[in-house]
Amino acid sequence: MDEDELEELHKRLIEYIEANKPYLNPMLKMSDLATGLNCSSMKLSQLLNIYIKENYYDFINKYRLEEFKKRL
Repeated sequence: MDEDELEELHKRLIEYIEANKPYLNPMLKMSDLATGLNCSSMKLSQLLNIYIKENYYDFINKYRLEEFKKRL
């Protein structure tokens, strides 16, 4: 994927995460998130590892932790 594709997918990912809060599902898998974004798991993995520089679990757990803080 080139830089423009990565930027576009990143934008879609953040919008999807914030609108749908899929991280609240404790059984969420990368493939579920990729399906919600209408992309492949491979592209999502590339985005997370190369562009965001986090692995899937760190990325999702960051949102889970913020949600926990809000609920406290």
